[in-house]
Amino acid sequence: MGLAASQARLLMLTGRASDLEFKSENIAEKRIRIASEVEKLMDQEQQADQMSSQSSQGVSINDIMSSFGDLIKQFCPEAESTLNVFKSLGSLFGGSFGEQEAQKAASSIKNSIDDEIAKLQEEDKKLQLKLQQVDTQHKAVETELESVQKMIQKNIENSFKLCE
Repeated sequence: MGLAASQARLLMLTGRASDLEFKSENIAEKRIRIASEVEKLMDQEQQADQMSSQSSQGVSINDIMSSFGDLIKQFCPEAESTLNVFKSLGSLFGGSFGEQEAQKAASSIKNSIDDEIAKLQEEDKKLQLKLQQVDTQHKAVETELESVQKMIQKNIENSFKLCE
């Protein structure tokens, strides 16, 4: 291979290596984003546990709705309307309605969160496999880059030996 062809090959491989590094960075960023989302979901699951324990301790439905209303809206919208009915009835009858409904909502929320976490973990596994593939390709390109650089160096050395 001539010097010009070797240089062209070197430039092409350098570009390919840069592309693979960029892909690798994007995948790593996606994995970090997924880890952050899983952490948020774990926090929300702890809130659901707190909601369940508070409802079993006789805390009023009004307190539960004020503390955990956003969590219920996000993960269990069907329970929100039922809890609002119990909230209205609870205000009429001293707040004793809805504890079982709150526990059902907490259980439903936890199940929804667990499903979401499982989906995110599956996506993370796929990204990890993709990252391994990109890393393998990058190693192959780096090896070929070294080979082409050695070939260029030998070509230069041979060219200057002829001149001496």
